[in-house]
Amino acid sequence: MKQMIRPNLVSQRCAVMILFGLMCAFVSTFISAAHAQVSPTSFVQAVTESINRGEAAEVIPQLDDVLQSLTDQFGRDSTELIEPLALRGKALASLGDHQSAIVAFDEAIHIARVQRGLFTGTQIENVYEQATSYRAVGNYDKWIDREEYALEVAERNKSEDPLSILSPLARLAENYEIVGNHLAAREMYGRGLRELANNVDVDEELAVPFLFGLAKTHLNEHFPASVNRPDARLDLAVVPSRSTTDIYRQYEINAAISDQHFVIGKKALEQALSIRQKKFDVFEALKAKSAALEALPLHSDDESESETPVGPKLVDEAALAAPTEKFEDQKRDPEFVLAAQNLREAIVQLADWQLIFEKPQSAAKLYTRAHEVQQVLPESQSSSTNEPVLLLSPKIIPAKAPPEEDRLPQEVGFVKLSFDVRSNGRVKKIKTVSTSPGSNMVFRVRKSIRDAVFRPALMDGAPVAFENFEYLYQYPFFPSRSEREKDESQGVEDKNFDEDGAASLPDASAVVSEPTNLQETKLQPWTLS
Repeated sequence: MKQMIRPNLVSQRCAVMILFGLMCAFVSTFISAAHAQVSPTSFVQAVTESINRGEAAEVIPQLDDVLQSLTDQFGRDSTELIEPLALRGKALASLGDHQSAIVAFDEAIHIARVQRGLFTGTQIENVYEQATSYRAVGNYDKWIDREEYALEVAERNKSEDPLSILSPLARLAENYEIVGNHLAAREMYGRGLRELANNVDVDEELAVPFLFGLAKTHLNEHFPASVNRPDARLDLAVVPSRSTTDIYRQYEINAAISDQHFVIGKKALEQALSIRQKKFDVFEALKAKSAALEALPLHSDDESESETPVGPKLVDEAALAAPTEKFEDQKRDPEFVLAAQNLREAIVQLADWQLIFEKPQSAAKLYTRAHEVQQVLPESQSSSTNEPVLLLSPKIIPAKAPPEEDRLPQEVGFVKLSFDVRSNGRVKKIKTVSTSPGSNMVFRVRKSIRDAVFRPALMDGAPVAFENFEYLYQYPFFPSRSEREKDESQGVEDKNFDEDGAASLPDASAVVSEPTNLQETKLQPWTLS
């Protein structure tokens, strides 16, 4: 009986083990599939938050598991893969692996085109992400090509929402400006204004960024070697191929040519200001209130008249100093605050324009008006005007990098200057405070600052001189391996000399007792003191 029962027990145990294994496999597959399918929005949100927190390295294995599970379940060309692939690309990009990110975005774009059509609008976001990675690796041709393709896709899909084309137009125009293609950027801004003109029932505020951009293209064409982007970053700098001499010569020549760019840009900025003045609507916002404002036409140019009112004039300073409760309520109104901030920005833009084109008196009046508008803003929303702000300076061409075989990893150097900024925005009394790693960039930086234009410091809205303003210029560079080794070797020799030099000094009496060697002794460094 025992011999007959034993095989049955073994068979039962084997069956139980096999069944348990199958159940585990099924549960594992079900959990993976459920992880990918159940609540995809929360999954995407969780992964995005992890990437934003700097935890991209931890989420990439999870995304790989999800992608593998979805591929096994739905196939390689399933639309279910698009979102995880895009998330994987974003995670890789955040880790600096832009080449792998480009591949991930490319796969997501390919699936969207195959399954939803060649020009599906759902691919635009991933095309932009891919373009950003191309920019990060320095492939500017592919970067601009991807940006142009995104605009083409947006244009083919704008029938659903005609104004959806505005954002791609503005984005491409800004990128054209970065690479120096001012004419192409101007065409994009012009197209945006035409799109708005064809839609009569739109908010005029949408036109303001395009008017600002249009003026900027004329500024950058007038000063082709200028740096006037306060948000410029070292890793995104696009360096022209021209020599430093050519850069400065072209900058100085264009500064003195015809005023066509000045006139066109001024008109665009005045139009933007007019739009924001109507938005602010001073007469309705503050009529019959303790701090009344009256519209005051102010010519934006001393030499020619302008019909554009550039800002309100405060007519009751005493009431402003002690505003009523109703006025305080008005100042807390978010729409009123936004309208006032936008109006102030438009006035300052026009004031900067006048200053850059050497019309400081017109600029001073505009800065004063901007200050008056700022007085109606809550204190927390006021902008600081205590220090100068760089508006324009000739681009500084960095020194030539050593050959690739002699390069060390990229570092960041700096030149720190001190100078006075006059009330007209020009610079005088430049001094070099400190440099690192050496002084090879000092001449270039000083020459650029000498021709720079600053928005001056403002006291109660009036431009004033600012003494001893400190300016820090940072620049990326590749150190030379051979030069670094040479400097380190020299440093070791100097250290050894400092430690051992005193012991090798000759006896003073010996020097005096041997006048025949006096001339030779004078050449020794220790006798110079």
